[in-house]
Amino acid sequence: MDRSQQQPQRVILHICVTDLPGSPQNRHNVLGNAFCQQILKRAFNNKLQTSKYDYMHLPPNFDTDKSVRRWFVLDLDVNCRLEKDEVLALHHQVYFVSRQNNEWVFIPRPQYLVKAKDYCTTYCWGGRQEQDIVEKMRTQGLSIEEALGIPNH
Repeated sequence: MDRSQQQPQRVILHICVTDLPGSPQNRHNVLGNAFCQQILKRAFNNKLQTSKYDYMHLPPNFDTDKSVRRWFVLDLDVNCRLEKDEVLALHHQVYFVSRQNNEWVFIPRPQYLVKAKDYCTTYCWGGRQEQDIVEKMRTQGLSIEEALGIPNH
């Protein structure tokens, strides 16, 4: 998929957290990378940038060692703040995700779209703190390190 042709969208991914390999604290990045590589044929762009970035919202207990299913909300191609009604107007997709024989399986579940959209309306588009950081980068011409207040050595 041509990245320049992509439009902002929200993807809701339902997965058993123990199906995500690697460090439990990195599960959201593993899932974002898997989805973007397999479905969008591009990299997961989770580095905050003023042009656009991808953001994965973390569900409660995403890093547990228990075999529980969680909903991960992935905002793709975030390039500005959006109000709740604007987010609801974006294209949304829902997938059930699993790993079988070390392969990712993404099963579209459009029948859950209405409930999933309602569930994720509480999630700020692109992340609340992340949007604040990007706003500082835009308006003050700061690097991400400067916007985060990281001293330059």
